[in-house]
Amino acid sequence: MERRTKLIVFIALIGTLLVGMIAGGIVGGGAAYYLIRKQPAPVAASQPVARPVSNVEQPVIQPTATPAQARRRHRHHCRLLAIAQWLWQSSRFRQRW
Repeated sequence: MERRTKLIVFIALIGTLLVGMIAGGIVGGGAAYYLIRKQPAPVAASQPVARPVSNVEQPVIQPTATPAQARRRHRHHCRLLAIAQWLWQSSRFRQRW
């Protein structure tokens, strides 16, 4: 392309962008003005609106662990702790770390 053609394309591009910005501002402002004028005035409520009883959520009760499950879990953790202590005290494991 020649230098003159590049300059004309550049000016046309800038002009198109400016016209688009101006047109968008006018259209957006007009739409906002239309929407603001169309909305009815807010009406003050005479009484607070309560939620219907059928939509009130009831708390969900989570089941707790039974004593047998708790004892099993405790024994399992004690075994794991004993194995970890035994591994740590063993000389082969210490040498690796």
